[in-house]
Amino acid sequence: MRSIFIGLSVLLIFAVSISSCRKRGCTDPMSLSFDSDAKKDDGSCTYPFPIKKALFFKSTGTWCSYCGDWGSWYADSVKLAFPDAELVEIHVMDDFATNEGDELLSHLQDMNFGDEATPHFYVGDTSVSNSYGALELAIENELYTSPQVAMALNYSVEGDLLNVSVQSELQNNFSGSNCRLAVYVLENQITAPQNTVEIVNGQPISVVNSNYVHNAVLREVSSGAVFGEPIQFENGKSLVDLNVTLSNATLANFDNYYPLAVVWQFGANDTNFINLTR
Repeated sequence: MRSIFIGLSVLLIFAVSISSCRKRGCTDPMSLSFDSDAKKDDGSCTYPFPIKKALFFKSTGTWCSYCGDWGSWYADSVKLAFPDAELVEIHVMDDFATNEGDELLSHLQDMNFGDEATPHFYVGDTSVSNSYGALELAIENELYTSPQVAMALNYSVEGDLLNVSVQSELQNNFSGSNCRLAVYVLENQITAPQNTVEIVNGQPISVVNSNYVHNAVLREVSSGAVFGEPIQFENGKSLVDLNVTLSNATLANFDNYYPLAVVWQFGANDTNFINLTR
């Protein structure tokens, strides 16, 4: 009888030890916290919270006096008033201009029936008249709609590659059809000359601010595709891994860089901004 009891005890201890050796963690491959080594889910999976964000573009140039004047004030004021609005500055014909920025701006202009002056603002892909009230209203309208996709991201740098994992989840019966995912790499805190405006003897004159700080400057785009790659949802969820090749200049100053992941939806004749995360 004693030997049977000892045998059962050994089996119980062995079973407990086997169970305890099974690594616990997130077992959902559609979660950013997925652990491929985990055998038993411990409830640690994370999912994006459905928050609607707004995306606005500013066409600008260091040579453009009004870009450094009211254009700068508009952008700063929107960011202060609406923390969930993300700015992308597209530079034109200056040292910060990029081929991807030129392509993106060309699309925005084509969608809005022709060339626009600089500075100019777009909310999503829709042109906004050059008044702060119009820009503010367009941002408010964007933010007050229900989110169609909830998003979150993680990123890391390996060598000259920025690796970005973007988690997306459909919301409010959104189909997710014809959607694309783009990652824009932006830079803050660039001190460089910028033309601006000063009032002298009651008249506006163009001057150069040598210590102007540029923020949200478009630097790189994932895959070189300004509206990204097609994104597929499985049971309403998606987890996409993208990478962006970084230049040496980017790597040398990476602390001031950050990725912005954006979901677009393509229609027959238009492009619709859906949501973003950073």
